[in-house]
Amino acid sequence: MSRSAWDLRVGYWRLNMTFEGSSYVSTTGALSMPVDRWDAVLPDEVLTRLARQHPNILLVGPAAFTAAALKIIEPLVQRPVVWWIPGQKRAVPAGGFATLFINGVDGADAEQQSHLCQWLDACPGRVQVVSTAVTPLFPLLQAGTFLDTLYYRLNHICVLSDSRA
Repeated sequence: MSRSAWDLRVGYWRLNMTFEGSSYVSTTGALSMPVDRWDAVLPDEVLTRLARQHPNILLVGPAAFTAAALKIIEPLVQRPVVWWIPGQKRAVPAGGFATLFINGVDGADAEQQSHLCQWLDACPGRVQVVSTAVTPLFPLLQAGTFLDTLYYRLNHICVLSDSRA
């Protein structure tokens, strides 16, 4: 694995990470926490919120980062869960479940995005959505290739990992 650095933003939190070690620092400068491996990339405050409130979360970054974050998040979500990969299956999964994991939401085409919005509107009860993307969605939204309503529904908490050389 490369020794590149990652800049992780979690709401109002910022995590500067290198593989030599890191510190977790609030944008107000209130908290610091050492981080030295991918499996410790999510701050305790975010994990506590995920366990209590079950908000939708969007993870953006390389596969190694999103996979590690998903391993941390998966035990905190309500059961049953369903996985969907838009690039492999056209339709949004049907059935009764409490959490939908979407792997590669940035790969969903316009029709899939529209169907996902309709599905979220029609969903009986509250379903938590945990989605991953390799590329940030906001530039796609600005370019008109990602639905703004879907972006804001998936993005209650966003963890963005930007590669810096």
